[in-house]
Amino acid sequence: MKKIFYLLLLLICLMSTVIAQAETFVKTLKIHGSVAHELTLTRSNLENYQQATVHLNEVLIDGRFRGVFELRGVPLKALLESAVIQKTDTDFNKPVDLVVMLRSSSGQYVTLSWGEIFYRNPGDIIIATSGVPIIPHKGIHHFSDPDEYRTMIKVLHREIDYPKLVIGSDFYADRALEDIADIEIIDLKANIPGEKSSKVRSDWFRVNGKVSKELLVHDLSIFSRQEITTHIVGEGRGYHGSHHFEGAPFKEVLLKAEPSINMNTVFLVSAPDAYRSAVSYGELFLKQPDDRTIIADLKNGTAIENGGRFILVIPDDVMADREVQAICRIEVFDMDIWLKYREKIESWSKK
Repeated sequence: MKKIFYLLLLLICLMSTVIAQAETFVKTLKIHGSVAHELTLTRSNLENYQQATVHLNEVLIDGRFRGVFELRGVPLKALLESAVIQKTDTDFNKPVDLVVMLRSSSGQYVTLSWGEIFYRNPGDIIIATSGVPIIPHKGIHHFSDPDEYRTMIKVLHREIDYPKLVIGSDFYADRALEDIADIEIIDLKANIPGEKSSKVRSDWFRVNGKVSKELLVHDLSIFSRQEITTHIVGEGRGYHGSHHFEGAPFKEVLLKAEPSINMNTVFLVSAPDAYRSAVSYGELFLKQPDDRTIIADLKNGTAIENGGRFILVIPDDVMADREVQAICRIEVFDMDIWLKYREKIESWSKK
């Protein structure tokens, strides 16, 4: 009996140790970079924020199906606001050129633009902490191929590794990154000064960076035409009226330069006074095919002259602060290369 008692006692001690170790291992999410306050959040911290729910049809651009879910979590905008966006070492204080990189524990990452987070519906981009699959009402006997049904059900019941990035407006869900451990706010051009000017002008623009052939554009005649009407509302001076723009699809202009693009490509659009805005790969190539972002050369039926010949117009932004007038450059950034370059700079500085 004593042996049994001591064995039970030893087993209880071992179990208590395992439980204690498990409790000390808590997943954390770090927010850092161009912020005033670095944050380290646990899942319970995330659940204390106001929650939003997003329906996600998780279909990837290559056609793979990864389930249909109702996911609940914190708007990414709310988390970034808690850290307080703060740029340093620059005269260009607007955050419209910032990018937000989210990394998983395994090192995978996706890059979003600041604008698509802050100038769209905040409840559309969340860091999910829980979710449930949406199961079809009709059972296996309604399917001509039972194996197809079984495969779908298996996908629907797969284990999701939270926290998970969810972007409800993406037509393709390739940016639905799981097991997020790190969010970094990055200023791509921290050392270039700039202040918006009403006198700035450019009669042409260049597309360069990570491209196969650099493109110099003096007019938009070689591109197809697209028209949009949008309300111009700025964060500084408010409503500027509703305007009709005509020009070339931004995506078409980029593709003409044959860019090397992937999930972490960023397009930085600049004016001669260094006013600049970032646009992510995802907001151009993972939405519905009829993306409405354009390079405009006509405004309300008249050629654009005051302030430059070409304007970046992103009509689905609720604020127009990413609008770049007098475009002189569109630079294609590969964030993989950018990160390697930063690592080299940091290693040199330590020597």
